[in-house]
Amino acid sequence: MLLNKLLHFNILSVLKLSWKQYLSYAFPKDFHRLSFSIEGCAEFSHGGKTFYTDENNLIFIPKGFDYTINAKTNRTVLVVNFETLEDANLEIETLKIKNRELFIQLLENMYDIFNKKEYAYHYQLQSLFYNLLAHLKISSSETEENMEFNFKSLLHYIHANFQNPELSVKELAKQLCFSETTLRTLFLKHFNISPKQYIINLRLKHAQALLKADYFTIAEIAYNSGFNDPKYFSTCYKKHFGYPPKSQKGSASSTPTNHKK
Repeated sequence: MLLNKLLHFNILSVLKLSWKQYLSYAFPKDFHRLSFSIEGCAEFSHGGKTFYTDENNLIFIPKGFDYTINAKTNRTVLVVNFETLEDANLEIETLKIKNRELFIQLLENMYDIFNKKEYAYHYQLQSLFYNLLAHLKISSSETEENMEFNFKSLLHYIHANFQNPELSVKELAKQLCFSETTLRTLFLKHFNISPKQYIINLRLKHAQALLKADYFTIAEIAYNSGFNDPKYFSTCYKKHFGYPPKSQKGSASSTPTNHKK
């Protein structure tokens, strides 16, 4: 995690940038970047992972990382570009904040100091940045305390909506303002499986109950359980239970009576 590794740094620039809605590719930089949205939200994608940012979190992008950014709304951001000695194992991450006004004030002050470049401005920037990191650490600690509560609420949401084929890890991460990486970490911690597999398992358990009732066709059961494709449903079912769904239709037992190992 960034906050556990960032101790020594050199600030290169502090910028205020504004864009309209856009989709853009950013080439790797030779410096780190910490970005905070004063206005608007966006999705950052890198290596198959998506990170959501809005007006209540910052995003850290290490040097050497390329990414695609999809700004959903008009956007104004404050950006700190910096170098650091602690370059090992840094990853893109979002950092949720609690006191938005405080972070805006700190970054606006840094922006003013950088542009005026008065005597000893580098030391003033260093001081403000350390202050910003300290508040980030506090916010992070408070966020971790609330994360378990949010996770339980998320589980209730999943159990109420798993039959919706549009339910996805991407949507869940966006809803909680978590990165998909954070969401995967939470599910691995609690269930030792990915959130995607957790949803699939719920759908399969529901499908198994419908199969035993022997009222719907396999295609109807697939759609009713949240699968868009009956063939994919059958593949998942056989992989999970060890036998195809058609062999369990009408069976009251947990395993089909006509299934041969």
